[in-house]
Amino acid sequence: MHKLEFCLLAIGNLVEDKDKKLSKQLIQLSDEAHYYYPEDEQEKLTK
Repeated sequence: MHKLEFCLLAIGNLVEDKDKKLSKQLIQLSDEAHYYYPEDEQEKLTK
């Protein structure tokens, strides 16, 4: 789990009581963020 994925998940959990819809969307986005690689890491993978 990288920083973006973790942060989205953590924020989703923090806002769960105040805004369930936003919480669900952030957690879903966290799942999608699992496949995100910053440009500098992509270069490392392709070399």
